[in-house]
Parts: sequence; structure tokens; C-alpha cells
Amino acid sequence: VECGENPEIRAVLIDAAGPNFSVGGDLKEFLEAPERLPASFKRMTANLHMGVARFARNNEPVVLAAHNLVVGGAVALAAAADFVYAAPETRFYAAFTAISLCGDTGISHFLPRRVGSRRATEFLLLNEMWSAEKALESGLINGIVERDELQRHCMELAARLAQGPTEVYGRIRRLLLSTFNQPIDTQLEMEAMSMAECA
Repeated sequence: VECGENPEIRAVLIDAAGPNFSVGGDLKEFLEAPERLPASFKRMTANLHMGVARFARNNEPVVLAAHNLVVGGAVALAAAADFVYAAPETRFYAAFTAISLCGDTGISHFLPRRVGSRRATEFLLLNEMWSAEKALESGLINGIVERDELQRHCMELAARLAQGPTEVYGRIRRLLLSTFNQPIDTQLEMEAMSMAECA
């Protein structure tokens, strides 16, 4: 919400300070009261999913710096980001079916758009772990950057984007978000309206 409302925010960098980007949900917490899991998942995903949707529709481009392990919903965040760079040792792990869950954080929406339906199906159903090289080859990430240069590289990209036409970026991002859901005539009209608004 803050990113979408504060005009001083012109790009977003998602990074992690710990040894891993993310290792997924807290399994110990899940097992403490399994009978309460259905309601817990509904509560947990409410704000998370709203945040993911807002990031996708906001004007500000999103850059993500991935390192070491990127697990479960964090893979969805990577797929949702506009630009993703990973350190060479980074591993992207599906994880959901290993704990008998189907996935959240927009994994079923964003992953097929980035890597294609076949690869997304393989990744999720076969519970795959992709190296940074495989993620690059599959289209999940934009590039591989040495770990000690990763944050600087991503920050420079975010700074470059922050100097650009943020509202135009937002229109492009929303057009790309709708492209697989609209008939060609509708998408063309949306392009025309967006061009007029930019003008």
C-alpha cells in the first residue's frame, strides 16, 4: 500500500539479509494445530495475496535479488517481479507438494507466465529444485550475478528505473499482466487507451 501511495517511491527492491532469501512457511507452526490450518491459511494469505496483487498493479517496477535458497511462495515472488537476478549458488525449490500443499503467493498465476505451462507443471508437480542456470534458461530470472555484486547490481537497476517514467511503467506492467486474459481486440483497445493517457 505504501509503495502505491507514496509518490517518492519510484521502484521497489526486494532483498533478504539472512543466509537464505526465503525457506518458505514455518512448518513447525503448521504442525502445532493442524485442525486450525484451513482457517490459518485463509488468514495468512489474505494480506500476503493483497500485497502481491498490489505490487503487480502498482506503477513502480519491482526488482528482486535472490540468493541461496528461494523456496515455495518466494519462487512466486520471483516470478511476479519485473526483474530478478540471482547469485550463482541460488536454488529455486518448489517445496509445496513435499508437504501436501498446492501453492500460494500467486505461484499458479505468475510462474506459467514466466516459464510456460509445461515447465511450471513440471516444477510444481515433480517438486523440482532449479539451479540459477536452470532458472535463467527457463525464463524465471533475468541473469546471474556474483553474490558480492548482487545487491549493488540490483540497487543500480532499481535506481535506474526510479529515474524513469513511473506512470508509464505502471501502464506497461498492467498491460503485460492482462495480456493472457484478454481477446486481441480488448488488449489493443487497452493499449490505445494507455497510449492516450501517456500522451
